[in-house]
Amino acid sequence: MLSWRLSPSVPCCLSPAMLLAAALLQGYGFNTFGEVVACWAQDIVLIALIFRFSNTKKWITAAVSVAVTLSCVWLLSPYCSHSVLAALQASNIVTMALGSRLPQIILNMRRGNAGVLSVTTCLLNVAGNAARIFTTIVLTGDMLMLGGFLSQGTLNSTLLYQSLT
Repeated sequence: MLSWRLSPSVPCCLSPAMLLAAALLQGYGFNTFGEVVACWAQDIVLIALIFRFSNTKKWITAAVSVAVTLSCVWLLSPYCSHSVLAALQASNIVTMALGSRLPQIILNMRRGNAGVLSVTTCLLNVAGNAARIFTTIVLTGDMLMLGGFLSQGTLNSTLLYQSLT
């Protein structure tokens, strides 16, 4: 079934678009968001691969692709106001938790193990979050972004703990 494959991927694709739009709107330097562009490209490739190697109907593939593309274009356009972007950025904390990390944490708890979840990947996620927290504090002081990175860091740390036990 397509829904469980895409549930973590679509929020992961829209999240970098929100972060990028917010950083550009607030005039932050490229060193505060540069890796987001690479992560965004990676997420787009992952969604394309999910579609390619699943038996997804073409109309579903087209509908999801158009919806994600239009959402990203709108986020990066001048039509997305600062207040709307801030609200979306705040909701991103919940969206990423519910759509990405939390389902994996719950699945691991139900199974009693982390399955094939890589310790190395989890460790790199935690290290990446630590770097984002540091750069956000030092370079921008943006509390909204910091809240998102702290919550993701907590969830990633939970996944790391699960993968170690």
